[in-house]
Amino acid sequence: AGYFEKAEEIVNHISNPAGRAYAYMEIAESLIKSDKRDEVERVALKAFESLKETDNKWAKLNIVEIFCMVGKTEQARGIISSLNGSEIMEARSRCAMKLIEADKYDEVLQLVDSLGLDRKNSVLFRMVCNQTEKGQTAEALTTTEGISLASTKESALEQIAVALAKAGRIQDAIDIVGSFSDSLIKTQA
Repeated sequence: AGYFEKAEEIVNHISNPAGRAYAYMEIAESLIKSDKRDEVERVALKAFESLKETDNKWAKLNIVEIFCMVGKTEQARGIISSLNGSEIMEARSRCAMKLIEADKYDEVLQLVDSLGLDRKNSVLFRMVCNQTEKGQTAEALTTTEGISLASTKESALEQIAVALAKAGRIQDAIDIVGSFSDSLIKTQA
């Protein structure tokens, strides 16, 4: 048996359900870092099974993040459905942020409308930043269209304008800055 299998054998003997769940989560995160993503789902499900004996919402939120890190949104949705109230919004928001990190923008857009307005704006802003960092300015501009809060949209456009200016696309940057309604942001960009 390999390192991860031995670790799982040890974890199986932990009697405290929350402790066992956290140990499984650590193994899942190590599997992700070791690029053994195909094994993550099985281990994360073991973590979730351990939590059925407890009411540890934070651990459940962490498992949602793990599933989203490897693009297993159906499994994440299953766990989210076991949560209630504000925990659901928190889990969806965390999932969206992890999907952004994984460049799974289509899945983010499927989730974003189920978030409250503030969370939606924050998630879309983070997506714009991620797209801009990767040189995807056209996609980032499209993403800004979903941001409803003017100040957040202007901050997102500022990020894009700076990226365009750094890439030598000065006229494109000037055009974006010209679209700002807040003169303060115009002077900062």
